[in-house]
Amino acid sequence: MGPKALAQVLRRVNFPADPEKLLIGLDKADDAAVYSLTDDIALIQTLDFFTPVVDDPYLFGQIAAANALSDVYAMGGQPILAMNITVVDEEPKYGLSVTGTVHPDNLLSNSGIKEGDLILLTKPLGTGVMVSAIKGGFTKSDENNPAVKSMLTLNNTALKYFDQYQINACTDVTGFGLIGHLLEMSENSNLEITIEAPEIPIFEGVRDFAESGLLPAGAYKNRDNYEEFVSESGKRDQTLYELMYDPQTSGGLLISVAEEDAAELLIDLYGEGLDVAVIAKAKKGQKGVKIEWE
Repeated sequence: MGPKALAQVLRRVNFPADPEKLLIGLDKADDAAVYSLTDDIALIQTLDFFTPVVDDPYLFGQIAAANALSDVYAMGGQPILAMNITVVDEEPKYGLSVTGTVHPDNLLSNSGIKEGDLILLTKPLGTGVMVSAIKGGFTKSDENNPAVKSMLTLNNTALKYFDQYQINACTDVTGFGLIGHLLEMSENSNLEITIEAPEIPIFEGVRDFAESGLLPAGAYKNRDNYEEFVSESGKRDQTLYELMYDPQTSGGLLISVAEEDAAELLIDLYGEGLDVAVIAKAKKGQKGVKIEWE
């Protein structure tokens, strides 16, 4: 079932709400649920598991852990507890249920974008294509693979700067791809998000693999679900366009920051060794994503 079909089903379900305590629930497609415990502590709860993306079980476990923890970091929180989730099937599935905490005043969601914000992406795109290449035996799945190394990297580095700049929203790029997650941010903030396509970083080798036909099925599903909400100007780079729908595993954060703070935040994150780029801007207009190719 795709996200549009799921949304139609869930629209008819009445979920209990506690607006004073349930700070983030099912009303918007966010990274995790958040429940207020006290005036100073809110609980973050998330769950994620999937089939192996690399051959080595230990590396797969590390990637699954980084992926699950990312939802807590995207909310501005710190993990405090994790429980293993294992499904024994024809292809085993593994992940974690993660609990974190955050001060309610520091809570971030995917719906707080302000007009004029610049949006930073903290990791390159292309893990879905690279996983297809690994499964096909076209590339190695060790830590020398830049996409594997990225999937192993936690998304906690940026958090130390969240209280230094005006960060208005944050989410991480996972199964819905770059376009899907930017559309969620646009929908929840009632702003148009304009992507500067030439600024989008991709992993080395991914373009060649994509052009060889190694786009995963999830990329086509994402494109089918979201393409109607995307407009374009300029001459399309078809390969990069497809990579914008590529489902990511342990992808980067999308950080929406006030325009006047973006340059300094970018410099700080560069200094931390992140392959970060300013890829988009929030503008007044019709909800959706616009891609500027030039």
